[in-house]
Amino acid sequence: MYRIKSCPRCHYGDVYEDTDEYGAYEQCFQCGWVNYPNRHVTQAQAEAEKRQTASSSRGERRRVR
Repeated sequence: MYRIKSCPRCHYGDVYEDTDEYGAYEQCFQCGWVNYPNRHVTQAQAEAEKRQTASSSRGERRRVR
């Protein structure tokens, strides 16, 4: 099932439901946000995860010689 523009993290992403060998999950096509059915995420938690991901990706830049 697809939910159009219902991503709690990016607010414009399309969320789809899927399963794999580890169980069911939801994922956003646009930003890659993942939600597991037994884990309920509030808007504040989703935004905090987004900030944490953005700050950690900035700190991991490598120098190329």
